[in-house]
Amino acid sequence: MWTGLILGLLYACFGFSDEGSPPTIPLTLGPFRGGILYVHDKHIHHWILFSLLLPIALYTHCMNLVLFSSVMIVHGLTYRDAYIL
Repeated sequence: MWTGLILGLLYACFGFSDEGSPPTIPLTLGPFRGGILYVHDKHIHHWILFSLLLPIALYTHCMNLVLFSSVMIVHGLTYRDAYIL
């Protein structure tokens, strides 16, 4: 359980740059371009992705994923553009 929380905090601190800057992990694979998720050329914020994943994690009782997703949701909602698609 602590693993998900610690990994979430570490990823939130070191996996993302300042707001408006590209992520520090510039993954370009499939729907990810430069570390940003796009669906039909619309930027999908990480808090939305983890909000969809959270109920699955709760249903499967995977507490590490629940805590990791929770940290990512809270982190994503701190951005000024959190509700802009």
